[in-house]
Amino acid sequence: MPLKYEPDIVKENFRTLASNYGRNPPRDQIRKFVDDNFRPAGSDFEEWIPEDWKSCPLFLNKIRDPNLQKFAKELNSFWRRLGRRIISDVKARPEMYSMIYVNNPVIVPGGRFREFYYWDQYWILKGLLHCEMTSSVRGMLENFIQMVQEFGYIPNGGRIYYARSQPPLLIPMVNDYLDHTKNFTFLEKNIASLDKEFEFWRRNRNYTLDLNGETHTVIRYNVERDLPRPESYVEDYELVSKIQSPNERTELYENLKTAAESGIDFSYRWFLPKDASEVGTLKDTKARNVIPIDLNVLFLRNAKIMQKFHAQ
Repeated sequence: MPLKYEPDIVKENFRTLASNYGRNPPRDQIRKFVDDNFRPAGSDFEEWIPEDWKSCPLFLNKIRDPNLQKFAKELNSFWRRLGRRIISDVKARPEMYSMIYVNNPVIVPGGRFREFYYWDQYWILKGLLHCEMTSSVRGMLENFIQMVQEFGYIPNGGRIYYARSQPPLLIPMVNDYLDHTKNFTFLEKNIASLDKEFEFWRRNRNYTLDLNGETHTVIRYNVERDLPRPESYVEDYELVSKIQSPNERTELYENLKTAAESGIDFSYRWFLPKDASEVGTLKDTKARNVIPIDLNVLFLRNAKIMQKFHAQ
């Protein structure tokens, strides 16, 4: 939610609220504080209709079943409903927003997911390419390139508080875009940023293990930050506060963030309970202890695509 006033003013208002109620303000006063100091959620975006949207992309004519064709046409119309552009004030006054400003409009997942996310865009871009919306795709790829140049990697989503990434799919996205457009000028212009994204994962998410007398370097999700996730602060804090050991609290915070980086949050695949006969719960999250086969296959695909890109 964007701020109505400068951050220092909002912080002072919060300190006053806490002081007036002995650091335990009633719910109605908390609600009043939020209403008084923040603008509505989603007001950092404005609606945007993609200029390259087509009411009848070519693939629709290949669908013979009238019911399926109607269904596909309805799906195609969603692009008009899910288009968003970040308002210019986010760029002018970034301290008032949690949104990361990017230059081009985006397609958002919808529902409660108001902003754009890294690996969600992979599936969205596939749909856009199928609907011949290559200009929209190029703009969204340029947004990711912009983020790599600014942060050195692509954050989980379009908010400043995501100090983690998601499955590395930028390079496959660019590969799909080139397959559809043959726009190799785009590749030439941005290949250095693709190298940078690749190197982030190679250098910061690698893990060395010994197996049968041989040393192997593999890739894993790994976020070493021992605080609650900002977007799920209360849930994480309440879960971790039940743990007595400071080291175990730190470990769980890091593992919760690591599982979130996978994009599969949350799943039993990250639960490693002490009793192997148990299914486990969220407190048993040990995502940093798992070497995901799918992530390593994806990273190998990234490497092969980059090899192809550099050979072109």
